[in-house]
Amino acid sequence: MHELSVATEILETAVAEARKHNARRVEKVICHVGLMQQIVPEILTDAFGIAAAGTMAEGAVLEIVSIAPRVLCRACGGN
Repeated sequence: MHELSVATEILETAVAEARKHNARRVEKVICHVGLMQQIVPEILTDAFGIAAAGTMAEGAVLEIVSIAPRVLCRACGGN
């Protein structure tokens, strides 16, 4: 379940950014995830809730935006 380690990293980044701006709490985090990353959005959302417990992001919403892969042909440069 690598989603928990990903959620922890997202949380740490969000909290650090919030502290830089003297925020008291984090209410929402928007995360862009590539579809090829093998992340299950529901598990990531649950893991984020677990990781955020007891922090300034407790109860925050994790909004996941899926990013489609982009491909480029090395031979012709087309996509």
